[in-house]
Amino acid sequence: MKNKMKMQKWLLAFGLFTMLAALPSLAKADRSDNAKPERTLTVNGQAEVMAFPDRAKVNLGAEAQENNASAATVKVNAIMNNALANIKQLGIRDAAIQTNQVSLYPVYAPQKSDDTNPPRVVAYRATNTVQITVDDLSLIGKVLDAANQAGANRQNGVNFELRDDTVAKAQALRKAAAEARTKAQALADALDLRLVEISSVNEGGVNIIYPRPYAGAMMRVSAADSTPIQSGQLTIQANVSLTYVIAPQ
Repeated sequence: MKNKMKMQKWLLAFGLFTMLAALPSLAKADRSDNAKPERTLTVNGQAEVMAFPDRAKVNLGAEAQENNASAATVKVNAIMNNALANIKQLGIRDAAIQTNQVSLYPVYAPQKSDDTNPPRVVAYRATNTVQITVDDLSLIGKVLDAANQAGANRQNGVNFELRDDTVAKAQALRKAAAEARTKAQALADALDLRLVEISSVNEGGVNIIYPRPYAGAMMRVSAADSTPIQSGQLTIQANVSLTYVIAPQ
């Protein structure tokens, strides 16, 4: 009996000890449940920087129409071989020249709406276009002239770009982040708040806005003419979003 009573007293003491040990954690959990969430302020910053391009992609080619497919192909090939030979004389390397498109398709005679006969082939049209990467922008007009003088009658555009856009993008991001911080501070001052710390940063993207490509129509320029090309500048845009923890001033 005595042993049984001792055991009961021991179990009671252990239960009380367990309850007392749990009280701090229960109180902590209660405070955590009732704690107010952090107040935050989110701002967006946008910035633009300008940069001069240092590379161009020149797209040009030739198109010919003849009574048969072989004649159309031979004519276009002859024009493009001469054009590329002229272009290479300007110092353009083979690695900078890439074929974009080679095509050959029939040309059909016009048909009346009530004509049930099969379409009649009257000729064949062949095209050959290339893209030329030019790192010396002063050569762009000369490349176009050299191709035109060989008989290339298609100019599909000149696109300007940056060989390495890392520096320009980083500059745009820094400006966007600085604008976001300026906005946050202005709002905090106006609302009598204090910026405690930055809780999150979101990079909303960095985009390069290219100028509208120079595009020439099918043409033939005489040797006396010169093709003026102006590269202008590229626009690099960046967006940054900052979220601050705020508190009363």
